[in-house]
Amino acid sequence: MRYSNRLFSNLIDSNYTGNYYAFISAIESFINDFSIVFDCIREDDIDKVENIWDSNFRLPSIVFEFQLSIDQKNLLMGDGPITEYLETWVFLRTSETTQVPYGEAFVNGILVSSLIVIETIRTRQRFEGNDGIIIERLRGQYTLENLERSNEIEIGNVLNRQIEEYFNVNVYYVGQGNCSAICNGNNQPLIYFDVGGGSNFNRHTYPQGFTLCHTNFPPIILSHWDEDHCMLGLIQMRSLRHKWIAPASANIRPSVQPIARTLYNRGNLLLWPNGLPAINFHYGTIEKCNGLTPNDSGLVLFVHYNGYSILLPGDCGYNEIINLNNYRLTGLVARHHGARDTLIAIPQAFRNGKIAYSFGCVNYYNHPNRDSIRAHDQAGWRNKRGTPVGNITFAPEPNICSTPCGHQCRLQIVQNF
Repeated sequence: MRYSNRLFSNLIDSNYTGNYYAFISAIESFINDFSIVFDCIREDDIDKVENIWDSNFRLPSIVFEFQLSIDQKNLLMGDGPITEYLETWVFLRTSETTQVPYGEAFVNGILVSSLIVIETIRTRQRFEGNDGIIIERLRGQYTLENLERSNEIEIGNVLNRQIEEYFNVNVYYVGQGNCSAICNGNNQPLIYFDVGGGSNFNRHTYPQGFTLCHTNFPPIILSHWDEDHCMLGLIQMRSLRHKWIAPASANIRPSVQPIARTLYNRGNLLLWPNGLPAINFHYGTIEKCNGLTPNDSGLVLFVHYNGYSILLPGDCGYNEIINLNNYRLTGLVARHHGARDTLIAIPQAFRNGKIAYSFGCVNYYNHPNRDSIRAHDQAGWRNKRGTPVGNITFAPEPNICSTPCGHQCRLQIVQNF
């Protein structure tokens, strides 16, 4: 699968060694080691970073993912908590080695056969020369906070553009990622929630040929700007003709910034207004969360019908959802793909709780975690489905045979509860 196209320049370079300024976009902690994702810009390209929101801006980005032992992490980054480096910029130097590295290395989602290792990481405590000036410049460019915000009326009009009395929630198999939709009785999406999929070192989980339905170009609600929640904006160009409702994140990684840039220049990016806690619309409620991490400060969606609700939380922690206990939840898409960190404040299911786990087969994180599944079971979410078996609907009497677009998309439902 290719992630590059005529608009985007996420190109794979055969020479992976060199100097970079890197945005640490993900950190996963395991028992004996860490997995760290560096979203990089070559040092030689820094002078090109002037106005990255210009429609003519093009700059290749390289995404590294390295496994580091605890000792390696302490040597390269210090012995403090590794989580303090999430969503920060660092200087990174990579080199080739004749020794067997500690773990696997990925470049733009491809396992590299050459032995590439990290030679140097300069965090903010170890900056040299112009590091601090350059990184402040990058932080000032790779942010959404300086862009114009939308407003409650504009977002409400977009959300209420297609009104159907009968609707349901469908969850699609996109590998290790998230993509769901509020759909009409013919399974045609009325509003998408996230348009992501298996990416980077989990790109092997993305199902070849998956295609969205673009009939009437329904709006897209984006929970947050992680690639596994928005990457279809990089590989399905028609998705950029939709209106996107998204959080105005303080940081945006170089590899997904082209999505925001193109939407912004086309007038299709509706950034969440400052200070607005929630928006109610015909099908439910969007709530803005205010946690401290990117996962916990995005948008979540409650879909309401007949006095009950289905929650689509993206990766947001349940404890960060302010009105979580104000609704009678009968449906849930497990947060963060059923990761181990989902054990806090799991909502209690009302009646026979139906839960969908969205994850990729043989994913790098081993999601969903067994402890997470067990904890959700104990909270009443025992009626469960997983997306690897196929697309899921929460509809009690689904029209399973109906595929929107006349079979031009890949959204046909194969599972229900």
